Amino acid sequence: MNDRLLPSSCRRSFTFVELLVVLLIISVIIGMIESLLGRGLIRGTQVKAAADQLANVLRQARQLAMDHHGFYGVSFNIQNAAGSSGKVLNNRDGGHWYRIIGPHDTDWQGGWANGGGYDLPYFFVRNINVVTNQNGTPQPYQGDTELGGWLNLVQKDFVGPKYVLPKGQARFIALTDEDNGNFINPASHFSPTYPRPWFGEFIKASGDTAPRLYAWGGYEAGDKRFITPRYGNKACNWSGFYYQGDDSPLTGCLNPANRFIIDNPGGTIQVNDPKGAVAVPKQEDFPLFTQGQVRPLINGDWLDCVILFNPDGTASMNDWMSMRHQYGQTGPSTYGASPYGWWWWNEGSNMNLPQLGPGDMCNFVNTQNDAIPYGSRYEASNYADVTGMYYITIGGDVPDDTVQFTNVQMALKSMLPLYRVGVSRLGEVKVVKIDTTMPSGVVLDDKWRQSCWSSQNGIGYAGYWNNVALSTTGEQLMPAEDFVTTTMMSNQQWWMDP
Repeated sequence: MNDRLLPSSCRRSFTFVELLVVLLIISVIIGMIESLLGRGLIRGTQVKAAADQLANVLRQARQLAMDHHGFYGVSFNIQNAAGSSGKVLNNRDGGHWYRIIGPHDTDWQGGWANGGGYDLPYFFVRNINVVTNQNGTPQPYQGDTELGGWLNLVQKDFVGPKYVLPKGQARFIALTDEDNGNFINPASHFSPTYPRPWFGEFIKASGDTAPRLYAWGGYEAGDKRFITPRYGNKACNWSGFYYQGDDSPLTGCLNPANRFIIDNPGGTIQVNDPKGAVAVPKQEDFPLFTQGQVRPLINGDWLDCVILFNPDGTASMNDWMSMRHQYGQTGPSTYGASPYGWWWWNEGSNMNLPQLGPGDMCNFVNTQNDAIPYGSRYEASNYADVTGMYYITIGGDVPDDTVQFTNVQMALKSMLPLYRVGVSRLGEVKVVKIDTTMPSGVVLDDKWRQSCWSSQNGIGYAGYWNNVALSTTGEQLMPAEDFVTTTMMSNQQWWMDP
């Protein structure tokens, strides 16, 4: 009989228990959907949105360069969360940002050079007497130390706001194609976990109890090597992009000490403490950085990494950490004895004092064997000579600094989804979603893997220095641009056979 013909009192109703069961089933289904969306689709949407926004800002900078017939760039900043290990990049504190920088008043020296780079801080030329030996006898040095003025001018040249990647949702995975770590020059060789491609490596290195992820830009405790010191014959710590200074090693990604530099345009200054551990009023009173503050790995305010657009719309990325290198360069020098041993002393005019800037925070090694142009020492390199593209890689953020995973699949998953924002040398911008399967027909070159990178003066050197890799028959290989697989991560392989 049709229930509609029955009296309402005879119709069966849901019991309270049945309602609870229905509600429980609905809540479970909703939870499953939220879990899938929250961990996958929503995260993927945010990472893609971050990549799309970066692409739009790059296009805007290019258009400004062409409209105003000047140089405009986009400067990048990577700062890990305070207290984190730094072994993997993270954006938990919102320290991953980028910003457009443009030209300034041409009456001032500096700004974008005609050749396409941002002029380094040569605002003033003056004499500075620097104490260099134990008996207090000053050695005259003519140079320029007005770094504070240059840094202030950079701030005035920024155009528009900082664009911050969504905190805790998206992060920069890599700003170049390759992290070269502590590779110095032709007489050097790569450490076991370097070079690191943009997607990192999952390998078992010396001292590891199990395979782990070695990320592009990851801080690693390293040895101490001698470079031109800020005071005396000292060795400097290296981690991440090689040297992190002659202060104590970084812990928690924080500055281990204060560093003050001269901020006194013109005149002759007696510098009694080149290291500047204590500020001297009106002499060493510009704080380059302060103890306890988070230290950026890539400092956007220092223009460590800039994609530059020329007036004709073409692009370049040639000034990697150039200001740091400028303060570490030798210039005309002599090599002689001092109470601290044999070491180089700069005598050139219109040069910078490595003692009073970030000259110990890059991979410049100042010895006779390493005297090659500072501009060619890149802690990280691009493959634009081969691909014609400069890539910025963006992925999902991480809740902690886990580097040891059950397997390589989990290590790769910790970075997904991955998008790469590419800028061609002609200035065209594109966004590429990274696939985790190798395209059909692609074969990775077996020579370019593992041990070849650490052979001194071997093929690994040629691949770094010239940004090229050749097959056994001398043919140019191509690097993987738009895909990454677990095999590539575990074998340190990313060059494809032609």
